[in-house]
Amino acid sequence: MVSEAPPRHPPALPERLRRVADGRLRLVLVVSAPALAGCLGTLVSVYSFWGDFEVYRWGVHTWLAGGDFINTRAPVRNPDPLPWVYPPFALLPLAPFALVPSAVGLGMLDAVDVLALGATIYLVTRHAWPAAGPRGALAVAATGLPLSFVLEPVHACFGQGQVNIALMGLVALDCLAREPRWPRGLLVGIAAAIKLTPAAFLLLFLLRKDFRAALSAVATAALCTAIGFAVDFTASVDYWFRRGPAADVAGHALNSNQSVLGALARFDLPPSAQNAAWAVLCLGILVLTARILPRVSAPAAFVTVGLFAVLVSPTSWSNHWVWVVPGLLLLGGNAIRRRHGLLPVAVTALIAVTAPWHFLPGVGGAELSWTPVQHVVGNTYVLTAVVALVWTALVTRAGR
Repeated sequence: MVSEAPPRHPPALPERLRRVADGRLRLVLVVSAPALAGCLGTLVSVYSFWGDFEVYRWGVHTWLAGGDFINTRAPVRNPDPLPWVYPPFALLPLAPFALVPSAVGLGMLDAVDVLALGATIYLVTRHAWPAAGPRGALAVAATGLPLSFVLEPVHACFGQGQVNIALMGLVALDCLAREPRWPRGLLVGIAAAIKLTPAAFLLLFLLRKDFRAALSAVATAALCTAIGFAVDFTASVDYWFRRGPAADVAGHALNSNQSVLGALARFDLPPSAQNAAWAVLCLGILVLTARILPRVSAPAAFVTVGLFAVLVSPTSWSNHWVWVVPGLLLLGGNAIRRRHGLLPVAVTALIAVTAPWHFLPGVGGAELSWTPVQHVVGNTYVLTAVVALVWTALVTRAGR
């Protein structure tokens, strides 16, 4: 995240990018297609366990068989069975991936994620640098797609068979499409009904005074949730009123839970102290976000809310942090047009590529014995996002 105050001189990069795209777009596409295929092929050879995708398949098949997918766990290829943590409505959009052979379903989900990631990069580019034109934005998307696979959140999302990128794409379409053919807010509402985290984008609509979009999002989410009750009333009651959303994984101390609550859980504090600290920190992050949103461009606001969502969520596994892709795009673009600021880009990219917490003890509750330095290294996603929000709030305030 960076300030969106305009530079003193009109940037030449978008015009150059448009000229390059006009002459060499076909070459860019020809080169990027096999690179993207190579990335996906490498993931298939490296990852042998697509845990989240297996949970989706298990949930759909258990529901169709009349079983209890809320209060039982999926017997997947994992040391421990994994829980279903989504609203029952999510069964419907996930069913097409579950009702075909596993390899076909995974390929379908990968295709959706690729399209969603490409659409996100394209929309952010079109908004941030309109002079690049559609072809320039398409060239950036084609180039950025394979490059993004070096980022840990991206390849972890594909490797787990997760829907986070698909949901980010839905939200990007809703928030960044200039003249959508649907009521703005509709796609955010659908995404929030599939997984609760996108509900944070109500903040974007409210604080940027798009009340019609906020109402559309709430109404859509409510309608989809009602459909979930119609699909499986007992499961919906259990999910919303008895167990609580994602109760089985909330605030997990595992090192890959890169949320504020996850970071606090690794200190092994008493529950009352942990919850109090979490509430205070989340309130502070909310205040920062509220200060930023009215002062920045649409793509910067989009990334800001994405960071807010993964920070305050009780559980944000590293594969939830796919917001680093549009964030790096904005950081890099602003650094190039201002001719300085490459250090934050390099540091953020290095953290997203290496995922430093991977190198720390993280088995059998080892995180609870981390040293102070290990806590800093092991919570780099959280700390980097907080620093980005604080810096953006300060810079945008100074630029008023």
